[in-house]
Amino acid sequence: MRSKALIILLLSGFFALAQRGGTSNEIGFFAAGTNFIGDVGHYGIHIPQGVAGGVFYRHQFNDRYAIRGQFAFGRIANDDALSTLENRQFRNLHFRSNIYEGSVIGEVNFFQYRPGSSKYWHTPYLFAGAGITAFNPQAQYQDEWYDLAPLGTEGQRTSINPGNYYPTATWTLPFGMGYKWNLGRTWCFGVELGFRRTYSDYIDDVSGVYADPDIIRAAHGDVAAALSNRTDRPNELIGYARGNNQNDDWYVFTGISISANLPPFIEKCTNFINR
Repeated sequence: MRSKALIILLLSGFFALAQRGGTSNEIGFFAAGTNFIGDVGHYGIHIPQGVAGGVFYRHQFNDRYAIRGQFAFGRIANDDALSTLENRQFRNLHFRSNIYEGSVIGEVNFFQYRPGSSKYWHTPYLFAGAGITAFNPQAQYQDEWYDLAPLGTEGQRTSINPGNYYPTATWTLPFGMGYKWNLGRTWCFGVELGFRRTYSDYIDDVSGVYADPDIIRAAHGDVAAALSNRTDRPNELIGYARGNNQNDDWYVFTGISISANLPPFIEKCTNFINR
């Protein structure tokens, strides 16, 4: 117990010195609703179709600038049946995908802001950064969910499209805006709207043209052929656009966060242990 208290006291001293130097450090978590913007389903901002959560560490250099590293896990989804576009309703595709995102993000505060301060206690902010997202699109067929990437639904690894399956990871550029405010010396709450521009057009498994379902069936099986074309005219659409390969996919996080200002948080832990 004494060794734990000593470690906490040392950490408290370290972060207190950091505070005096004009910097601060926070650790927190967030929860968000997710939107997908791509070839399948709604287009534009709409009611979230999934949820996400994660953890982050924020280092504030001064009153105006901060950087944070974060990891997020969640699910994105969309369905052509929810679209107002007739061609998407006719296409009748849907998907869901778990996503795993790691990113490093810079923040710029509009107002002077210091975690734990009662004077500089709130600010809107803008953010931008870079990250990597792993994904795995799935679709439901006869009450079962199937991974789509290895099914080659656009003829991948067949005589008409001998290329490999698409990668299930992509670079992302997160950017957006938020608002954060202090609640006492320890806690900071925030709301945030964050866009993710990806460098993949296959997060929803849709990008190119309809392939011959008989060739897909011969190479990958009946389920692959069925999921490649969910219309009532599969043999009439071969070579027609299944998606738009000129636009990469996007997704959006809209949510809330809570973080602890580390020096006051460690002080509270120290007081609790020494009782």
